[in-house]
Amino acid sequence: MLGPESRLQMAPLNIHEVLEHIRKIMVAAEPERIRFHRDYDPSIPDMTADRDLLIQAFLNIARNAVQAIDGEGEVHFRTRILRQCTIGKKNHPLAVQIDIVDSGRGIAEELAETIFLPMITDKPDGSGLGLPIAQDIVSRHGGTILLQSSSAGTTFSTILPLEST
Repeated sequence: MLGPESRLQMAPLNIHEVLEHIRKIMVAAEPERIRFHRDYDPSIPDMTADRDLLIQAFLNIARNAVQAIDGEGEVHFRTRILRQCTIGKKNHPLAVQIDIVDSGRGIAEELAETIFLPMITDKPDGSGLGLPIAQDIVSRHGGTILLQSSSAGTTFSTILPLEST
């Protein structure tokens, strides 16, 4: 999605600074309709990643969360440390899980199976590219995005290894 020429610009970063940047953008865009909450694990160490690309990935996920909410609602940003986590076929001693949870309508089961494919959307004005781009960015960092959805809302869990990829 990002093209073969784009290289990751890896540098140390604090994942909470990235999430706070996203949260502030979203609060400015939806100051009254959506309440944004954060539940951060302060024990998560800095990681090595491409800050700009992670901002793009989490911004895409957060936008989807807001768009899934009709009327007023809530979006939660949550981080947790994972130990001995397997991503794909590789075991990682430490990983970080970043959850973006919305109180929206949920994703239809038949759509959930293909939601990370390009051009798949349930929004009339959506491009269907936000989540595939986010998944591509996260996978290039050695991570994955998991989805849990019900009529009570949706959780996108991004899991990223904390060691260099």
